[in-house]
Amino acid sequence: MRDRWLIDGHCLGEGATARLQVRDPASDQTIASVPLAGAEQAHACVQAASRALVTWRAQGPAHRAEPLTATAEALVRDLDRLARLIKIGRAHV
Repeated sequence: MRDRWLIDGHCLGEGATARLQVRDPASDQTIASVPLAGAEQAHACVQAASRALVTWRAQGPAHRAEPLTATAEALVRDLDRLARLIKIGRAHV
């Protein structure tokens, strides 16, 4: 999946030649290489988000709260691990 973008449920960008090296800020080592997106992909993302917003707005508050609640629960569950990662990152700043 690192070689493509997921836009509006479709995998795009296979064969993209321009790439971005993703670096670990703590060590400055390259940890991934991802295809760069251009204006066409940015426009497709904005259009997909606009369409998704219509559906999102139509959902009730309880339904919209579900992913936020799940995120909050995951943060609490992984708090110690996240704290260690933050501490490692700060040590290298």
